[in-house]
Amino acid sequence: MTVLEIVNIGMWREGTYKMTARTFRFPGSLLYYLIFGFYLSVLAMLSRTASQESGRTIVESLHWTDLSAYLSWIMRHLGLPSSSRIVLEGRLLGMVGIVEPTMSEFLKLKHGHLFVDVGAYHGHYSLLLSKNFRKIIAIEPFPVNADFLKAATEYRKVNNISLVRVAASDKEGTLKFRIMPQPSESKLVSEAANGNLISVQTTTLDSLLQPYEDIDLVKLDVEGSEFDVLKGATKSMPKIRSWLIELHEPRGKSELEARLAAKGYGLQWVDPGHLFAFRKRGS
Repeated sequence: MTVLEIVNIGMWREGTYKMTARTFRFPGSLLYYLIFGFYLSVLAMLSRTASQESGRTIVESLHWTDLSAYLSWIMRHLGLPSSSRIVLEGRLLGMVGIVEPTMSEFLKLKHGHLFVDVGAYHGHYSLLLSKNFRKIIAIEPFPVNADFLKAATEYRKVNNISLVRVAASDKEGTLKFRIMPQPSESKLVSEAANGNLISVQTTTLDSLLQPYEDIDLVKLDVEGSEFDVLKGATKSMPKIRSWLIELHEPRGKSELEARLAAKGYGLQWVDPGHLFAFRKRGS
């Protein structure tokens, strides 16, 4: 069986399958892709209230990890305009089971006043929790991702998500930002780095969150810059009630646990790569 690995939005190549964080494994049949694309289009057009549970099992069994790349591939080969992706993906984002099922299930139970989505990408978690929190701050520095997030929230008519087009870090200023083949993996890099780079504005959570007295939840997915973001949130720690942090370097597990425990947080590993830190009573 031929295996296709999607390596970019709207791009694919034939080759040996390797399981990575954002690849798909499907039989290499164009007919299969077309049939599945038709199914996906129908699924997207169904009422969310009617289709959420029925669609969830199918989606989870396929182990999707990047919906956007697959939709782009389908639309390119069906000749659909790129704007169609807002309708398709925008309708599916925010549904439990579509993206990162375990984390979606876990976070869907969280409620509060303010949720901060650091590394929001296309806005899955912002949309997922838009009815659970009064206000959501979505932080996304990459213009392509931020533009999509804005269009998706407008399409969904969600008005409690504020988009902040900066990168969270440990200092104010500008830094190099490497655009990866898969845009969800784009990240801040050192000034000496090379590759497909742009400059982005950076700020700290201390600066962004200064106007707020309490922050119920911060989700952190910044492709390896977790410790820089935490360093820039030192003053805000006492008013942040909980964190959901994706750790991209396993060697940093002990340091991450130590930093958060020292600030009075209880710790729970939701899975090997995601740490939930929560305020203990009285801390």
